[in-house]
Amino acid sequence: MKVKISYTMDSDQVPGLINQILAKCKQKLLEHSDIECDIYQVPKFAERVNEAIRDMEIISEQLIDCVNIAIGISDLKQKVKSQEEELIRPEAPDVDMEEEGEPD
Repeated sequence: MKVKISYTMDSDQVPGLINQILAKCKQKLLEHSDIECDIYQVPKFAERVNEAIRDMEIISEQLIDCVNIAIGISDLKQKVKSQEEELIRPEAPDVDMEEEGEPD
């Protein structure tokens, strides 16, 4: 059974979390890289293929999660950077852009 979870962590830890998820995905793929067909043990072969399919479905969802997490943290970092730049940037004085005309 698959479940989605969420928990709070420091934003600087998020890239490490993404890399941990990616490493687990790679490891799972490697576990299934040695599947070979044995026509004398088709049920065992079919079982291994079905396990691989189930794991690949989860891997697919986890890779999509990684992309979504990366997009979210990137957006957050950009927002924080923009806010910091606004705080640093001095406010421009209000300037009256109307030209003074000659008196009638």
